Amino acid sequence: ARAIENQCYVIGVNRVGSDGNDIYHSGDSMVIDPLGEILYHKKNEEDVFTITVEKEELNGIRERFQFWRDADDFQISL
Repeated sequence: ARAIENQCYVIGVNRVGSDGNDIYHSGDSMVIDPLGEILYHKKNEEDVFTITVEKEELNGIRERFQFWRDADDFQISL
C-alpha cells in the first residue's frame, strides 16, 4: 500500500536467523514497485540481491496516476 500511495519503490530488508540475544528474525526482505507489484521477496534465507530501477519509469507512473492532485492541504506547527 505504501508503494502505491506514495508512488515510489519500497525496499524492506531484514536479517535472518537468531541473534546473540536469541531473538529470531524471519528475513522477508522485499522490493515493491510503485504499482504494488513485488519485484523481489526472500523468505528465511540469506541472499544478496541487486535491482536497477529507472527514474523514467517512475516518472511515467507518476504522470499516469496523478494521486498527488488529491492531496490534502495541511500544516503541522510545533
